[in-house]
Amino acid sequence: MNNPISIKPGLREFFPTIIIPGILYFLVILAGFMPSTSYAQGKIDHPKYVTTKACIDCHQEQKSLWDMSDHSWAWLPATKENLLGDFNNTAFEHHGVTTRFSTDADKFWIETKDEKGSLQKYEIQYAVGVKPLQQYLIEQDGGRLQVLDIAWDTVTNKWFMVFPEQQDNIPGNALHWTGVYKNWNGRCAECHATDFKKNYDMPTRSFASTWSEVGVTCEACHGPGQAHVQWAEQPDIFELKAYLGITEKGLLKVKGQSPAEREIQVCAGCHSRRSAFTENSPLPGSAFSDNYNLALLRPDLYHSDGQIKDEVYVLGSFLQSKMYAAGITCSDCHNPHSGQVKTTENTLCSQCHNSDGNTRFPSLVKKTYDSPSHHNHPVGSKGAQCVSCHMPETTYMAVDARRDHRFGIPNPQDSAAIGTPNACTGCHVGKDADWAIKTLNEWFPNSKRTTTEFAVIFNRVERSPNLQTNVADLMSIAENPELPAIIRASAFEKLLPYGAELSWQNLKRYLTHESPFIRAATTRLFQQSPPNVAIANLIPRLSDKMRAVRIAAARSLITISPTHFTPDQRELFSGAFIEFQKSLLASADHPNTQMGLAGLALSFRNIKAAKAAIGEALIIDPQLSDAWIMKAKLETAERRPDLVEKTMQDAQTALPNSFVIFQYFGNYLASQRQFDRAISNLEKAALLSGDDPFVLTDYAAVLSQAGKYPKALSVLNALLGQQSDNVTVLFLKANAQLELGQTEQSKKTVKQLLAINPDYPLPQSMME
Repeated sequence: MNNPISIKPGLREFFPTIIIPGILYFLVILAGFMPSTSYAQGKIDHPKYVTTKACIDCHQEQKSLWDMSDHSWAWLPATKENLLGDFNNTAFEHHGVTTRFSTDADKFWIETKDEKGSLQKYEIQYAVGVKPLQQYLIEQDGGRLQVLDIAWDTVTNKWFMVFPEQQDNIPGNALHWTGVYKNWNGRCAECHATDFKKNYDMPTRSFASTWSEVGVTCEACHGPGQAHVQWAEQPDIFELKAYLGITEKGLLKVKGQSPAEREIQVCAGCHSRRSAFTENSPLPGSAFSDNYNLALLRPDLYHSDGQIKDEVYVLGSFLQSKMYAAGITCSDCHNPHSGQVKTTENTLCSQCHNSDGNTRFPSLVKKTYDSPSHHNHPVGSKGAQCVSCHMPETTYMAVDARRDHRFGIPNPQDSAAIGTPNACTGCHVGKDADWAIKTLNEWFPNSKRTTTEFAVIFNRVERSPNLQTNVADLMSIAENPELPAIIRASAFEKLLPYGAELSWQNLKRYLTHESPFIRAATTRLFQQSPPNVAIANLIPRLSDKMRAVRIAAARSLITISPTHFTPDQRELFSGAFIEFQKSLLASADHPNTQMGLAGLALSFRNIKAAKAAIGEALIIDPQLSDAWIMKAKLETAERRPDLVEKTMQDAQTALPNSFVIFQYFGNYLASQRQFDRAISNLEKAALLSGDDPFVLTDYAAVLSQAGKYPKALSVLNALLGQQSDNVTVLFLKANAQLELGQTEQSKKTVKQLLAINPDYPLPQSMME
């Protein structure tokens, strides 16, 4: 499906009726209630890509710097000059599989197991990266380029497993090097190529990807150079009006209100954790929120205080910083062509943070920072480096240490309160947060350091989602103008489960906030508002200048019947919906997108389409637990316990170590009053999860249902040792005590519960 989708008569003929007809048919039907929209395309267009060779003659200095950069190694053909790994008949063993590396006639080969577990020999097609590691691409059927997860460590010169923590990267698993999560076309190539076009065909599950050049070349950052070359070499034929969106020198206009912001826009698309709205590389320098949806401070990606956890690629961290707020940009620290920091010494920071200050940033405190009086470490030591305390490293891919660009101040108070890391104990192994607090208090006795308010609230919301105070606490963060927009937007996002308790009248002012992150997050909240409220407030967002907001508005309005819209409103919705539809199809190769399509279909009660999307998700990733569970839920709704049993047994076969599968099946069996089997599954879930509190809560609840109150009480008491403020656990404990005749103890537990949540709905038996 390489052509863009547009809404027009006869669209059903556009989609094949084989492979996965249900979800494709659903998308057609969904689009069918909207007016036909067509756009006349003029002859004026953006310049074309001309490749690096057209730039070199005039830009030798920049080319020389670029040759030294990691960008120049981002993606290269497999040649003797480009491959750094040892292919001299070497071998590497992992999970009992021996992979061999060899060369023959200027070609490079590996022998390893395929997705069926058979040894196969493959030619290396491309090399990726230079330091601290280099990976290799192998071409598979259907135009798929797959990333081998055995890489070459270019520092220690040895082969190693990139994801040593992955125990399921074995043949037949989606985490195997042949699986969807190691696919280059859909997950990596856009940021390693120039003018990349994915060209995924959903019915055949194949790629016909194209690119102007492999690697991050001149035009990957500066945009297509046709007009600029004409301006420089053929001024007699250069005409400004012949192209869209260019400057007087034929360069692309970059979005952003300031030079710093415009520079950040050039880098942000690739140096961020985000989801793309199209399957092709956007024009360099175009507005981030017009091309991507930024991943906010989710607990799987960031610690509660915003420190990096998973790979988030800089932007989300940098947006939290005072540096960003002050107008610092990438090239203040990095050479834009070599990509390297200007120096690895503290002078990189002291160009601004010094006793004389910096005229660009008049609010800076003029003070000597590069001194033991500030850092309290021996001069020249690791602890004396600014980055050690303010940009601690987290290692990904086994050897790739990356610095946190949040530029935070170490806060062991947060570590003691909510378990976040801190630079002090990260360096001083064996010391704890209390030691760090005491030491910092001795160094800085006048400091007013305390726990970070938003971090404490985010952590509490994650741990105790049912607390009555969560809404007010999150709103206090969301509405705080002193906080960075990404933190405020994250607070709005965390309010999604609390729609019934929100004040739409209060929230609507954030729909026009200057930050697209806040506008988009608030717009998503309004999907839970009454239809008349949603229509009144979200229609203007359908024409927001940022696609992230327009798509959020379309998603929030999509379940409202078109009869509620005026013709003009339907026209606006049509345009935004097309963008939403394209954004889904842009990542149709990913199983999570198929799950999103399933959820969308279910909101329209289109069970056939939902099943088709879930089935597609399980073809792409047979180990996707969410897909198995959603499939079982649909079968439960259809009152087909026979199908539920088979689905969950298949799920346990595909995912023998997934606690969520055993947890769901245990709860399902309890609903069918098969308590012995339910308890057995929940015991296995608890074991696999390492006694996850949510699993143990379900386990205790089912034990109580089965009348096994002493065992339930034992589990609940252990839970309360970890989470003394968990009202659900307290309720279950009070109930178990009551059933065991421990009336006075039950009353004490109820009193403890009501002290935390006075409005907790208790049965009459507990109130007596």
